[in-house]
Amino acid sequence: MIKPRFKRAASTAAILFAALGVAFAAQIRPDMDKTDIERDARFPMDAVLDSLGIKPGMTVAEIGAGWGYLSFKLARRVAPGGVVLAEDIEPRRLDQLQARAAERGIANVRTILGKETDPLFPPGKLDFIFMHAVLQWVEDRPAFLRTAGAGLKPGGRFVIIEPETEGDDPETGIIGSGIFPTRAGYLEMFKRAGFEVVSAEKNPDWKWPVFVLEKKPA
Repeated sequence: MIKPRFKRAASTAAILFAALGVAFAAQIRPDMDKTDIERDARFPMDAVLDSLGIKPGMTVAEIGAGWGYLSFKLARRVAPGGVVLAEDIEPRRLDQLQARAAERGIANVRTILGKETDPLFPPGKLDFIFMHAVLQWVEDRPAFLRTAGAGLKPGGRFVIIEPETEGDDPETGIIGSGIFPTRAGYLEMFKRAGFEVVSAEKNPDWKWPVFVLEKKPA
């Protein structure tokens, strides 16, 4: 049986080691917080971004940027000379994103207050558009993707990271928010929106599939 004073000593040691761990992590990545670390543990976003060919100087955008988890990762990758357009339909979230960017010294993120049916991107300016766990909340998904895709440069790519429903019904989840499409449903949705699928990967280490799209030639 452990005596009380040894319990206290063990507890103190545990707290000390935890504090040292946090301090060590902060020294390595001072631009990350607890939420970032937790999200990285759930999905290897950096591995996905490594596979896409993002380069300094690019202009990229995120739809539904929230408080900036993915936008900040993109901002580091397109610097120097590149810009991230972080879109959301909630002004409060964009205010939080701007505050967090300032705290981290990230100066190449621009916010856009979009609409439910249109992210309001400048036409023909973007090398990449990203959606991560957002498309599920869109009602008319083909129409939204078509509108958002107008922001891509020729050869620009649309990257969508979303859950999928098991099965093969191509109509599942194409219209109606809160429903995850099947793999066949995603492919049909992208076709209706005017995109070709460059890749549709679900790496064993990735929780969700990653779809990379390009607009079909006119």
